[in-house]
Amino acid sequence: MKLVPQHQRSLAIGALAAGFATVLVLLVLLFAMDLYAGGLQVRRVLLVIALGLPTGLVASFVFGLPFMVALRHLGMLTALPVCLGSSAIGAAAMAILLFALNWSPSFGEAAIDIALRTIPMGAAFGLVSGYAASLASGIQLRRQPSPSLPERKTVST
Repeated sequence: MKLVPQHQRSLAIGALAAGFATVLVLLVLLFAMDLYAGGLQVRRVLLVIALGLPTGLVASFVFGLPFMVALRHLGMLTALPVCLGSSAIGAAAMAILLFALNWSPSFGEAAIDIALRTIPMGAAFGLVSGYAASLASGIQLRRQPSPSLPERKTVST
C-alpha cells in the first residue's frame, strides 16, 4: 500500500514559519499605525520583536509542532485542522501571557478581564500562524483520496 504524503516539507520548517509570521503581521500593523499617526516609534518595534519572537517560537515548537505531529499520526494533517488548532493555541497563549504580565494582588479581576478580552486577537494571530505553518510545510488543503480504494475503470467501446 502506497502512503499519500500529508506534507511536502519538514513540519519543523512550518513551526519556524509560524513563530515568525505572527511577529511579522504585528510589525506590519504597528508600522501602519505609526505611519497613520505620523511617526515611527522604534521602542515599540523593538519591544514587539523582543517579546513576540520568543513567545511565538516557543508556542510554535512547544504546542504547534506536537499538534501537527499528532495530526499527521492520526492521518488528519490538512490545513483546516492545523489552522483551527493553532487558533485555539494562539487564543490560550495570548490570554495566559497577558494574565501573567498583568497579575498582581491589587489588580486581580482586571487582569482576568484583560486576558479574556485578548482571546479573539490571540485566535487571529494563531490562525495566521497556522496558515503560515501549512504553507511552509506544504500541508495539503484537503485530504487526498485513500490509496486503498480501487480505482474506477471505465470501459471504452
